[in-house]
Amino acid sequence: MTQGTVGRLRGDASGHGLPPAVVVLAAGQGSRLGPAGARAPKWLVPVEGTPIAHFHLRALRADLSAWSRLVAVTGHRSGAFDAARLSSLAGRPCELVHNEQYAACNNWLSLARALDHLEATRWTGAVCVLNSDLLLPPERLHALLADARRRPATNVLAIDSRRPLTEEAMKVVLAGEEPAVVDIGKGTLRGGPTAEFIGVSVLAAAHVPALRRILAAFEQDDARKGEWYEAAYREAIDAGVPFSAFEIATDDWVEIDDERDLRAAAAIAGRYGA
Repeated sequence: MTQGTVGRLRGDASGHGLPPAVVVLAAGQGSRLGPAGARAPKWLVPVEGTPIAHFHLRALRADLSAWSRLVAVTGHRSGAFDAARLSSLAGRPCELVHNEQYAACNNWLSLARALDHLEATRWTGAVCVLNSDLLLPPERLHALLADARRRPATNVLAIDSRRPLTEEAMKVVLAGEEPAVVDIGKGTLRGGPTAEFIGVSVLAAAHVPALRRILAAFEQDDARKGEWYEAAYREAIDAGVPFSAFEIATDDWVEIDDERDLRAAAAIAGRYGA
C-alpha cells in the first residue's frame, strides 16, 4: 500500500465510520481442481474462462461505497498475483500480504497476517473476510455488506440453512429469533448444527482486536497449526462476542473445491453479465 493511501485513510479517522476493509484469503492451492489448480493459485482458477478473483473484484467495483480497502493474502504461487491488475479491476488499490507459512498452517494464519497488516496501517474499522473459493452473485455480497452496516455492533456470518450438511461443511448452531450464532466448527458442536457457514463474514470494528488476540495465541501453540480460522470465531463466541447470521439461498453460492464445483459455478458466473 502506498504512503498516499495510508495518509488518506488516516485522514478519515483511521477507519472509524468507514465501510469495511475486504480481506480475501487467497493463499491456498486448489489441489482437487485438476490441471487448473496446478497451474494457478485457487483465487486465479478460471470459471468459464474468467478467474474467480475477477468475479469478486467486479462485484466490489460495482459498489465502491460498500467497502474501503482491499487486502489479498497470498501463499501458493504468490508471484502470479499482479497487484496493479487486481487494483485496476477492483477500482481501488489491492494490498498484497504474503503468508510465508501457508503450506504449514491452515487458513487461520492468513487471517492473522491480514489483521496484523491492517493494525500496522492503523485500520480500526470493520473487516469483511472472504474465502477465495466462494462464488456468489454480486447482489448477495452487496446485501451482506448492507446488512452488516445496519447492525455494526455484531459480527455477521453468511449462512445457508437449507443445504444438506456434509462431513466437510463448516457447520453453525443458531439460536433465537435474529438468529445468533452460538457455535461453529466441523467437528462436534454444542447442540445440533442448523446451517452451514459459506465462507464470507463481516467482523465488527469493536471485535476485530479480540479476534486478532485469539489468532496471535494460535501462533504460540503448535497444536493449533491445523485449525480453520473459524476456530477463532468459536473462541470469541465462547467469550461472549456476538455473532449473527445472514441467510444466503442454496442456489446463490458455491464453494469451489473440485471440478464438479467449477461446473456448478458456471451458473452463478452467468449472473454477472457480460
